[in-house]
Amino acid sequence: LLELLGNLLDNACKWARHQVRISVESGNELLLCIEDDGPGCAPQALDHLGQRDVRNDEQIAGHGLGLSIVQEIVEQYDGRLSFDRSEALGGFRVEVVVV
Repeated sequence: LLELLGNLLDNACKWARHQVRISVESGNELLLCIEDDGPGCAPQALDHLGQRDVRNDEQIAGHGLGLSIVQEIVEQYDGRLSFDRSEALGGFRVEVVVV
């Protein structure tokens, strides 16, 4: 969980202008959602973000490994990882679901 949250929060804080929001819901599934108010991601790039060495933008330092590490962790727990635009904040949204 530390590695997963560390990578997701690192990305959100790098790209956010002013705000990062974390929400957690539990029940039959654990839903973790991290959103920011940064520039977000082009819709056509969303499908490739969990792949190793894929970077959406070179403006901010990084190696393109964070989201692929998150993808691997989520897969180890038979979870789901999705990327989208945050409707609430206008930036990027990552959602992790684990049963």
